[in-house]
Amino acid sequence: MRNPGSATSSTVSTASINFWSVSRNGWNKHLPRRRYNMTNHVERLKHALNTLEGYTRDGSHKTHRGYTEDGVISLLEGGAVRRPDVSVITRLATSLYQPDVFPIESYTNYDVLPGLLESLQNRFNSWNVLPDLSANIALTNGSTQALNAFLNSICSARDTILTVQGFYHPFAAITHRNNINMACVPTHVGNNYKLTAQGLTSFLATQTGTKPKAILFTNPSPFGVCYTLPELQALAAVIQKHNLMVYEDAVFKDTEHNTPTTLLASVPGMESHVVIASSLSKSLNCANIRLGWACGPQFVINRMVSYMRDESITVSQFNQIAAASALNMPAEFIQGNINEIKTRVALVASLVQGINTRLAQTYPARGNTPFMAIEVTPESGHSILISFDGLVGCKLPNGTTIKDDLDITAYLLGFGVGVSPTYSCGFINRCCVRLALAEVDTTPVHAATRNHELHHGIQSLLQLAAPAQAQTIWNTLAPMLGTQVPAHTVDADVQHAFHTVQNVLKDIFENRIFTALDQLLQANSPNLSRSAHEAA
Repeated sequence: MRNPGSATSSTVSTASINFWSVSRNGWNKHLPRRRYNMTNHVERLKHALNTLEGYTRDGSHKTHRGYTEDGVISLLEGGAVRRPDVSVITRLATSLYQPDVFPIESYTNYDVLPGLLESLQNRFNSWNVLPDLSANIALTNGSTQALNAFLNSICSARDTILTVQGFYHPFAAITHRNNINMACVPTHVGNNYKLTAQGLTSFLATQTGTKPKAILFTNPSPFGVCYTLPELQALAAVIQKHNLMVYEDAVFKDTEHNTPTTLLASVPGMESHVVIASSLSKSLNCANIRLGWACGPQFVINRMVSYMRDESITVSQFNQIAAASALNMPAEFIQGNINEIKTRVALVASLVQGINTRLAQTYPARGNTPFMAIEVTPESGHSILISFDGLVGCKLPNGTTIKDDLDITAYLLGFGVGVSPTYSCGFINRCCVRLALAEVDTTPVHAATRNHELHHGIQSLLQLAAPAQAQTIWNTLAPMLGTQVPAHTVDADVQHAFHTVQNVLKDIFENRIFTALDQLLQANSPNLSRSAHEAA
């Protein structure tokens, strides 16, 4: 049965591999033949996953705690600081009892919720995306599926695509499983690991073999880096010169801390060169509801829609309902998320500086490199990039020497801290790790909003069941349930919960990470009789 009243809009044309959840032993051992002289990113991804799960790099034996084991606080998860606004949760709850809105038992094919495409087009337009792109929209089951659809729409087996150092971890697995080669354009901390026109030009000039088909480009980046219009105009000129396609992953758009990033899809002249994609995951607090959307040149979007129809049969209307509601969340709710992340970023920066100061009072400096440092100050998103380059060369308790961030990752897991290594996203011979600051501890925030969500959910269901008597029934029921919480009280409870999470972050750094570094440096300083902890 098709959903009555649901139809693809005539105004807008339409045409999950999770890095941390892939089994260690589930990889295809037969890697595609390389045409570029490139790093084997899939092998590095396997090494990183093995390390995170507590094994040696090759996965041969268990050596340390894994990031999901008891006692480990994980800073890997990339969701949001809290659940979506109560309006989204209430709308999802009531849709379960409205078969004309969400027919659970039916395939709804590629039917699109009325008004959703227009809302998505408006969102793209608010980002100044070129009208020739925003007029063509594809819905997907998450942004990962959007990338799969893009690759299947423009690439053939053994084609080469480019990405940039600091790429999103799953890119390696997704391209590999599509039998596509991926080469990484080097960047550096001096430009905050941005893809630049000069860097792309130099890379293309020095490479031999098949001309690349496309670029996978995240904007803002996973490290929270934003681009300026002049940077993207220069980059666009190189892309047009070499006739490349670009997949611009904009899942972190609208998480900017202050100044909004400019998008490549907004640069005139790129009408035939960019597909831009986003989803419910980052800025809209709905990572566990898989819906993504992309816009771009009509010929590419038509192919992506065809791929979606063949691949999935249905784009869940439940997820579409979530999107329609989430796109209308109050602006102050979204800003509240951003403000909390900004607070956590500032807190982490202060904690890193404090640890360095404490350690430097006891241990001699290792050249001009601090023991740990903020590598890039994020301008968006939920993560922060931290360098432990000052620990390179230190001997670990197992007798090996720290050479890269997998060694740091394994060592910190022993102290109950899970971090995301950059080893698997293009960093070579570095000790940089990414810390995701949003889902540090969701329990306090869940508790803070539970009664408020129940209050609105029950009221909405009463409106469905008995519209005329809903308020009368509620007046009798509410005192018995005890779920009535004034809005200002909910806000205060959320802020208190956020403060609790901030204290968890303090504990991670001041106790776990400091202790790990203190013990490591003491073991590597045989002439010192006291640790930094004892000296304090």
